[in-house]
Amino acid sequence: MLLRFFRFFTGFVRFRAFGGFGERFINLCSQNDILLWDVETVGDEFFAATSIEGYKKIRTAAKNSGMTVRLIKKAGFPFLVFRYRKRIGIPVGAVFFIITLCFLSARIWLIDVDGCKTVPPETVLSAVEQAGIKTGCSVFSADPVKTALEAGNAVDGIADIKINIIGSR
Repeated sequence: MLLRFFRFFTGFVRFRAFGGFGERFINLCSQNDILLWDVETVGDEFFAATSIEGYKKIRTAAKNSGMTVRLIKKAGFPFLVFRYRKRIGIPVGAVFFIITLCFLSARIWLIDVDGCKTVPPETVLSAVEQAGIKTGCSVFSADPVKTALEAGNAVDGIADIKINIIGSR
C-alpha cells in the first residue's frame, strides 16, 4: 500500500512494447536500472509500468532490442498537477482551507464540566471564564494550571479542578 502511494506521488507510466526481442529488452532495462512492474505478456507483446525517469531512459533499451514502445497511460500526482495548472482557484482554495483549519483547531470551542455534584456547573464555568479560559480563546494563550488554581480559589465547595485542553471532539 505504501509502495502504491509512493508510486502515485512520484508518477508512473504504463506502456506497451511489441516487436523485436522482449527478453533482451527486459535485460537491458535491468542493466540500465530501469525498474519495471506489473509486467504482463499477451502474445508477442507485453505491458508494463515504470517511473517517469525510467520511461525517459527506456528508449535506448528499446532501440537496442528492436522493440517499439507506446505509451498507454500516464498516472500520478505530477500529471494531475500539470492537468490543473491553469486552475488557480484549486491551490488557492486548498491553502485557504489549511489556514482556516489550523486557525480553528487552535481555538477552544467547548467547555464541559463533569463530576461536579455539590456546585452548579454554571458557577464553575463562570469562574473558569473569569480566570481566563472561555469559548473561542486560543489554546496557546490558555494556561490550564493557573486557571485551575484561580477558579478553584474563587468557588467554595470545590476540592480540585482539572482542566484538559488537549484533544478534540
